[in-house]
Amino acid sequence: MCFGGGGSKAMEAEARRAREEEEKRQAEIRQGRQNINAIFDGGYVQDGPVSAPRQNNQGTGLLVRGLQNGSANAFQGINSSQPQGTGLPGPGLQNGFANALQGIKSSQPLGGLLGGVLGGLLDRLPNSSQPQGRKVEGFATDDFFNRNRQSFMDYALPQLDQQFGDASKELSFDLARGGLLNSSVRGEQGGKLQRLYDQNMQQVTNEALSREQQQRTSIEDARANLLSMLQTTGDAQGATNQALSRAAVLSQPQPFSPMGQLFTDFTAGLGTQAAMERAGAVSGGRFQPRYDTGLFGAPSNAVVNRR
Repeated sequence: MCFGGGGSKAMEAEARRAREEEEKRQAEIRQGRQNINAIFDGGYVQDGPVSAPRQNNQGTGLLVRGLQNGSANAFQGINSSQPQGTGLPGPGLQNGFANALQGIKSSQPLGGLLGGVLGGLLDRLPNSSQPQGRKVEGFATDDFFNRNRQSFMDYALPQLDQQFGDASKELSFDLARGGLLNSSVRGEQGGKLQRLYDQNMQQVTNEALSREQQQRTSIEDARANLLSMLQTTGDAQGATNQALSRAAVLSQPQPFSPMGQLFTDFTAGLGTQAAMERAGAVSGGRFQPRYDTGLFGAPSNAVVNRR
């Protein structure tokens, strides 16, 4: 006796339902991943519910029935046309192939068979050749990062140039008070100021690159978190909505803070040194500053243009 036939069918049905649910879940994850990447990089976002991959059962059935009938007729033709032991069953094989083709044709038209097979294969592809959904431009592109880096440079460099100009004016004023505008002291102090400007320029450039890298990292971290959430929940629409919200925030221009005083040490040093040299000048030689720049008392080796 055979037991458990009903239980076996129930298990098969349960397995089929589980397989269909997993296929739908994987379809959700594929669509959600495609949407997230499209929102970040540009592409097509597909909204709405997700369907599991379609199966063209009709085309598969045509293929199976046609091949079964054709194979049966082929074997019948081979077995009936030649006795065994007489070599290759040439006529029987030919008749068998003819009967196989006739069997396929007799089950369903050949065009329907091929259409069913091709349709079934195409239906299993995750994406069709035509774009689906609505097109979005994306934001996490090289152009986006390049524009943001250049925006910071455009914001910072005018401040750097202005502070450099102010420091240059202060240096010229201090030199003029000492009567050293046309001296080697001016060249020496001007060279120090220019080197400080170049150092600050490099710092601004490095800051722009650092901000770009931090922004790239933040955006990729957000993408990874969204993909991880999608993998856990299997909710394509929820992940898509979260990606749109994150993109709206991450694509906003970054705020810039005003730059600090980049030449403070230089200009403060000028004032301190000038005060020390002034004290040395009025002390009648009793006080000598540690360094003598010549700003308020030309050193013996200073080249001064006398008029």
